[in-house]
Amino acid sequence: MENELVLEKSNVVYRQVFGKAGVAYADSIGGLFSLRLWYTDQHFGNPFTHVGSNAQGCVQEFDTVREARMAYYTWLTTKQFDDMYPELLERKAWINKEIASGKWKGKPIVYYKRLGELSHADMLDYLINK
Repeated sequence: MENELVLEKSNVVYRQVFGKAGVAYADSIGGLFSLRLWYTDQHFGNPFTHVGSNAQGCVQEFDTVREARMAYYTWLTTKQFDDMYPELLERKAWINKEIASGKWKGKPIVYYKRLGELSHADMLDYLINK
């Protein structure tokens, strides 16, 4: 799949904002906030993480960023994780409905920092704009 990840331009913007401040910033630029939110299940955050990220609210840790981002893509596009994490089904359905709506096409996707490699925000950008 990553060989297919070709977008004419990236819609991911980087800003170290979190929680409600991140949502407010994304709203101010007409975009979406891609990180986990603790006060709602309606968010685009990755429920998977990589070793050493110290991420709260994650259901599974992978050895690398690549594995965590590919798990995000797999989670949203297949049923692979559905039986393991039924608590994520409503959020998955919400994210997929938001993607299918078309309202996020070409819009900024706020992520907290450049990783030097693709992030789950890039996967989200791909799914929204492919």
